[in-house]
Amino acid sequence: MGIFSSFGSKKEKLAIIVDVGSASIGVALALLRKDGEPTVFYSRRKEMPFQSTLHFEKFFKGMGTTLTAALRDVASQGMLRVPREYARSIPDEVVCVLGAPWHALATKTVTVKRGEPFTITNDILEQSLEREAASFREKAFGTESVILLEKHVMRATVNGYPISVPQGKHGEELSLVLYLSFAPEYVVRIIRESYARVFHETRITFHSHLFSFFSVVRDLWPHIDDSLLVRMSGEVVEIGLVADGALRDVLSFPMGTNIFVRDIMKARNISPLEAKSLLSVVLTGKGSREVSAEVFKLVRNREEILLRAIRKALSSISPVPFLLQGIFISADPAFAGWLKSILAKEALLGTVFADASVPVHVLSGETLAPHIKLPNPREEDTFLTVETIFADRAVFL
Repeated sequence: MGIFSSFGSKKEKLAIIVDVGSASIGVALALLRKDGEPTVFYSRRKEMPFQSTLHFEKFFKGMGTTLTAALRDVASQGMLRVPREYARSIPDEVVCVLGAPWHALATKTVTVKRGEPFTITNDILEQSLEREAASFREKAFGTESVILLEKHVMRATVNGYPISVPQGKHGEELSLVLYLSFAPEYVVRIIRESYARVFHETRITFHSHLFSFFSVVRDLWPHIDDSLLVRMSGEVVEIGLVADGALRDVLSFPMGTNIFVRDIMKARNISPLEAKSLLSVVLTGKGSREVSAEVFKLVRNREEILLRAIRKALSSISPVPFLLQGIFISADPAFAGWLKSILAKEALLGTVFADASVPVHVLSGETLAPHIKLPNPREEDTFLTVETIFADRAVFL
């Protein structure tokens, strides 16, 4: 038996998972299994050059150079971590997951009505998807060249009744909840070019942060149909509202962790690295009383702004308090606990959520460890862990 024979059945694939965030690039090298848990051999996250004031041209350039550097680390270090029986000169799969501001997302509800019963076909579903995709593309990007990343039917009902597989069913009314994501062509091009510089040109499968987040929560918490997803990265907070098991609305706003870093830099006249370190120490309860009091004052100033943004976003989605079964958080470990505390407090106040006992779940390497094999669950990158679990399901569909 040769050392690559395990790949012949295509039940195991060596994959690179790329997380393109708003302020950093994460890469993981993992073995994906059709019948079993994925195994992460290597992961690395590189920060993009920090900007005291954001300039998109520098932001875009920073993404490309940081991605190339992270992929070179995979080639020079990560590939050496792969056990001999799974070793490949080139990975079998590349899964790239994009976050805001590198894409545009939308959810749409489409209703097809006819005067008499009709049979639902693949053509009807595809036409509905294509029509809504074209409409959203024109509205979001105008004449700019873009790439469709995802188009999914999140939920279907026939004559008001939920149907998991609508094809072949008969009815007078078909309702679809659709999820669409697009990225500018130049963003996709720079990612492909960066990969080709290190390995070679290959097919890269693109997805969005919120869809991968939603998919993992749906699969691991199947009893929760109505939830709020909150993903906090360097420059952006992304939220998704899940109702009846479908991702119904998605929003993002510029209130990521770096806004707190900039506040501390300004208040204490220190560098970005020093501000990040100080913030991490204080939020994890390791700072002195005097310094912690000063930092928490700055954090609380932003806390109410963040909560107002979430309230406004949710009120635009649902005009009345929404009955949630759970809140799920994906964030840097230093911020995850703080974010959990303020969202739990918000739930108790009842200002947004109708149920005062909404459980708040923080995703982490430790909480996800039963579903993935990690070198060190306590130290693993939450975003990459979620996206590797998602990729393990997505590549074998």
